[in-house]
Amino acid sequence: MMKKKMPYNRVEDFLLDDDFIRYTFDKTAESERRWADYLVVSHPAHSTFLRATNILLHLDECKLLTESQVRRLKQRITRSLHAVAS
Repeated sequence: MMKKKMPYNRVEDFLLDDDFIRYTFDKTAESERRWADYLVVSHPAHSTFLRATNILLHLDECKLLTESQVRRLKQRITRSLHAVAS
């Protein structure tokens, strides 16, 4: 179960969430259900959720972040995904 300060109001809130990162790149039935439930409860966050997803999926093309921010986010993605594999 997600134990986060919700609802997320900023794209950064999603991008700093390891569960969200794992959901974006390695969906499971459970994670899809959790995030779908979250979006039902926090409908205003839906557009922010989609923007964060788009940034993660198109990180190399993102003009909203600096090179340093992109590099740190890629490192966070790697750590998030490896945490599950361990």
